[in-house]
Amino acid sequence: MPKAAVYAVIWSPERDRYELHHQGDRSHHPLHTEDRSGFIGLVDGSSFAFQGKHGRLTLRKESRLHGEGYWYAYRNQGRRTRKKYAGRTIDLTIARLEDIAEALTAEPRVSTDERSQVKGGTIPKLQAGVPAEERSAALQGRVPDTVTTSPFEHYTPVLAPKLHLPRLHASLLTRPRLLTRLDTGLQGKLTLLSAPAGFGKTTVVSQWVADHRKRQHHPPVAWISLDPGDNDPVRFWRYVITACQAFQPGIGQSALALLHTRSPFELSSLELMLSTFLNELASLPHRGILVLEDYHVITSPQIHETLTFLLDHLPALFHLIVITRVDPPLPLARLRARGDLCELHTEDLGFSQEETAIFLRQALPAALSPEEIRHLDTRLEGWVTGLRLVTLMLQRRLTQQEIEHFLATFSGSHRHILEFFVTEVLNAQPEPLQVFLLQTSVLSRLSGSLCDAVTERNNSEQFLKAVEDANLFLQSLDGSGQWYRYHPLFAEAMQQEARQRFGEEALHAWYSRASVWYEQQSMLTEAVEMALQAREFARAAALIEQNMRPHYAYHKMNEYHTLQRWLGSLPEDVLGQHPRLCSRAALLLVFSWEGRTDSRPSTLAQIERLLHRAECAWQAEGNRNGLGEILTFRAFLGWEQGDFALAARFAREALALLPESESQWRGSCFRIIGEEEMLAGRVREARQLFQEALALFEAAGNSYGARAAQHALAEVYWLQGALRQAAELYRAVSSTAREDLSNAGKAQLGLARLSYEWNALETAEREAQEALDLGTRLQDEALQVQASLVLATIEQAREQTAPAQQRLHALLARQPGGSTHHLPLLDR
Repeated sequence: MPKAAVYAVIWSPERDRYELHHQGDRSHHPLHTEDRSGFIGLVDGSSFAFQGKHGRLTLRKESRLHGEGYWYAYRNQGRRTRKKYAGRTIDLTIARLEDIAEALTAEPRVSTDERSQVKGGTIPKLQAGVPAEERSAALQGRVPDTVTTSPFEHYTPVLAPKLHLPRLHASLLTRPRLLTRLDTGLQGKLTLLSAPAGFGKTTVVSQWVADHRKRQHHPPVAWISLDPGDNDPVRFWRYVITACQAFQPGIGQSALALLHTRSPFELSSLELMLSTFLNELASLPHRGILVLEDYHVITSPQIHETLTFLLDHLPALFHLIVITRVDPPLPLARLRARGDLCELHTEDLGFSQEETAIFLRQALPAALSPEEIRHLDTRLEGWVTGLRLVTLMLQRRLTQQEIEHFLATFSGSHRHILEFFVTEVLNAQPEPLQVFLLQTSVLSRLSGSLCDAVTERNNSEQFLKAVEDANLFLQSLDGSGQWYRYHPLFAEAMQQEARQRFGEEALHAWYSRASVWYEQQSMLTEAVEMALQAREFARAAALIEQNMRPHYAYHKMNEYHTLQRWLGSLPEDVLGQHPRLCSRAALLLVFSWEGRTDSRPSTLAQIERLLHRAECAWQAEGNRNGLGEILTFRAFLGWEQGDFALAARFAREALALLPESESQWRGSCFRIIGEEEMLAGRVREARQLFQEALALFEAAGNSYGARAAQHALAEVYWLQGALRQAAELYRAVSSTAREDLSNAGKAQLGLARLSYEWNALETAEREAQEALDLGTRLQDEALQVQASLVLATIEQAREQTAPAQQRLHALLARQPGGSTHHLPLLDR
């Protein structure tokens, strides 16, 4: 608990200024908001009080083994004292203290009755984030009006057209039987529309949504048009949560916060994020519908698993619609058995003969005979897009003989349709429009400005309007006509024709121009994707580095899967020219080996090659920071492989190179050196080093590292006999580590040992069993062994000798001579 302070900085509303007060002295000195020198000079001690516009704080400086130390702010709320990192002395200003006071005031107090229940655990309801500032005029249209932006979009902006419902064409045929089926589907959790391209899946759902919006109490709809880049779980769920802000502005900010601080390859932390999001959805008083269009592009097992989790726990008022070309790997049989699945497949979505006749009567100037309609229906088998293409071709045939010849030769095959797209649709257009269609077919979404850049013209908006008016398989994605997309089959046909007419190099040039346009709009993710399509790997590497700059702070890194895919797409010689990318590629390999120990030897060889490339490049540049980063990395790898002395040596060498601003890497070094000191029995030195690491991890925003340092400090207190302090730290780790199961398990193990020491055997048994369960779930052999030893000790204390011996024999049998280099870390 903070001690009483001699100095106090107080806001005086009467004199409209801040003043410095000294205990026992009635005089006071005025202070200015940004005056560092005068402020620091006056408050020259180990603590002081602050009473500002946003509340009261106590500031205390904590000394460190290296450097001057760090200031922390404390604030009492109820029975709890909250703590927040304030920085070094040079960082302290009035404005900084007001920000901290406001942040601590805004932080929620989580109590038992404030928690929501989802699948075996209580998930705190977190504070919603503050909306980010509006984008510049150049980026207007990227964030829809119905979406409340979050602070994280500053790093990964949302492409708004993906969240827009396609605009319906006035001439579309209404299909009441399908609209009724979709209405009935709302009684369950999932509606699945699964059929090949061109069967009108998106159109019928769009019609159904439009029909619902005419009703008085229609539920809000969140719509996402997916593309292959959404196979990154972070990006996928970021788009889902952002789209769901159509249900209520600002919803999902707590889930977004967890999403961007999670372990990137760990399924359990995604489930924690989803639990938080589901709790927020459950608190809404009205219905909501989420539509995932083109789900067939999703191949990530993690996304399939987490979407299954969402379906299993979806609140009753919410419904999911999935539009796909193939059945997704979701628990369809289980949902079907429970009556929670509504399915529309090819046989349901295809036009009936009656619908075909109505469509043709509306679309053609002259009626076809019943025999001709039956012939088309047999050929097309209800294929909606094929029928639409047939009407375009028939409109150009004026004589009955031409119509009969066309119907006789029309096969309706996929290849045939693609050919007719070229011969009957493309070739019928003026030459300039043909070139425009071919050049812009490489774009998944189109706007006038983007098309101008790709085609090197200045009238693309007129071309887009002409294509839309001619009903040439172009869909508007918003009411303003700013963004469009081609029908997938039409785009496929145009791209094939573009390759034949212009060659692969021309397509690469168009992709390159698109990449430049995206970069100019600060849409770096799309710029990288286009550069890779253009095979401009050097440019892609430079863009990736540019895209990474905001992510250097650990807590703001995200979309690791996308970064890993990008780096994996670069040739080795290009990657080798970018030491920063080599280092990040190695880091991603470490992240991705979680739970896959069988692949570690080959992965370690890859990591070593990448580190060697980065090290050589940074040595040539004389980059001390980069070399310090590599040494820290090697220290971590040495520790993982059980070479503790080598790890500590690398860590000390790294500290000599890393500047104080590199909090993340320096924190890792102090922790590794501290662990070596612990193993050598130098507990006091280890404690100082762990405190240093904790301060640095907090400064870097690395919650995972901070928890690991807290756990290490708790182990120090345990060895020193300060059991109450150890328990306090274990509980602190446990309360914040729900998405960090490794540290949560270690904290539960520590609490179990303490409960045993205090003879609270029932509590110790429960805590040790939870640690064992977590160790089993994580496949963490060390945690399983240590938790089992605690359980055996408890059984022995209860004079249950036989079960205790049986448990110990089982432990000995499971690892005869196996590698146990990591066990001393837990055997305190």
